Amino acid sequence: MKRLSPDSSMAELVRQNELLLPFLYWTGVRTVRQDQSVRDCCKEKGLNEDFLMKLLAVCLDDTTVKTDALSSYSIMQLMNLCRQAYPFFLKRVDELIPVLQRFVNRFFPDAAPAQLQNDFAQALDSYRQTLAACFQFLEKKVLPHASLVYELYYSPAFTAERPDLLNFSVEFFKSKRPEMETWFEKLTDYLKPVLETGKPDLSEVRFVYDFYRVHREWLMQDKIEQQLLKKLVLQMEDGIILTVQKQKKPFLRSNYVPIESDEMEEPVQLTEREKEVLTYVALGFLNKEIAAQLNIGLTTVITHRKKLIEKLGIKTVSGLTVYAHTHGYID
Repeated sequence: MKRLSPDSSMAELVRQNELLLPFLYWTGVRTVRQDQSVRDCCKEKGLNEDFLMKLLAVCLDDTTVKTDALSSYSIMQLMNLCRQAYPFFLKRVDELIPVLQRFVNRFFPDAAPAQLQNDFAQALDSYRQTLAACFQFLEKKVLPHASLVYELYYSPAFTAERPDLLNFSVEFFKSKRPEMETWFEKLTDYLKPVLETGKPDLSEVRFVYDFYRVHREWLMQDKIEQQLLKKLVLQMEDGIILTVQKQKKPFLRSNYVPIESDEMEEPVQLTEREKEVLTYVALGFLNKEIAAQLNIGLTTVITHRKKLIEKLGIKTVSGLTVYAHTHGYID
């Protein structure tokens, strides 16, 4: 593909990847004219050019556009897109489940005993449940947290008024892609042999490819969440916590709501020194200050921080701070 730029043709981009259409629609772009550039589209629809450019970059796998410097006010557009996408995915999957079940049962009447049919039905149900769980976690945990972070980011009082910030961090917002891909592969193991027989007519085949398309659209949605929404909220979390640390205000925590066990891995075993370093990081100490407090070398502190990142899978100060609070290292 050509290098993505504000002068790129919207129509040409859609031709490169027709999966863009629903995401453009949810963003507010209902129609795409042949002579319309990305810049023209933003002016006409009142969209932030930086937001649309990065959305297109993620959807088109364009590595020439960095996706980690999105403007903070784009968070509202991303949240709105997410809230519109999942009901669409769930509705389409609910419509396709009975059709796909009949499709498999019809073309494998002899080779598909009751157990095979049940396995296919269970795989369909598991795929749907995983998709619903993605939406539930996003709707109940991630998006309310993102709204709170957006509010606090532009608020002069960061802690005392809203101490519940430290109950969660989007560091714990993990992609469900591996699990969704596992169920999708199981389903295609049943669907591919049917397609290869050449027996189904076009009207039946259409439903199978509709399912393939919905899955590909969800994969694109997952990329948007992980590469745009998550990175933006992490950036704002860091901004809030670092500002609080500079103001020397105490962190408060009230009504702690633990992160659901199915969203968290088993507790990580940290050494005593790693716990000490984690505590000082959460309190806002710099590496050289931690070294002075613990009477160890600066290189040793850096090594312990690298170990913390490896063990916890958390790279940001905000994420480490939340982890320290929610796991009792700081009251």
